[in-house]
Amino acid sequence: MSPSVITVYMQARVEGRLLIFTLYSHPRDYPQHYVIRAWYTDARTPEPEPGPVWTYDTLDDARLDIPEGLALFTRGPGDDPTIVESYL
Repeated sequence: MSPSVITVYMQARVEGRLLIFTLYSHPRDYPQHYVIRAWYTDARTPEPEPGPVWTYDTLDDARLDIPEGLALFTRGPGDDPTIVESYL
């Protein structure tokens, strides 16, 4: 079982790493679910590194797990169409 979203977020803060949460709608690897994927980055990693993945039955359930106070970024024109939004 993966640690909770908030646990991963707090651990990244302790480690001084930036964490991006990307929310997906029914991606190919989880076609029946909404998904939050964590991506780690810091000054040492030019490309984000994949972190844990969480699955949800509804978009609202997924959004409830996003830590409060993070900035919301909507999907850009060149992003994967299954991306709903990202949080930083």
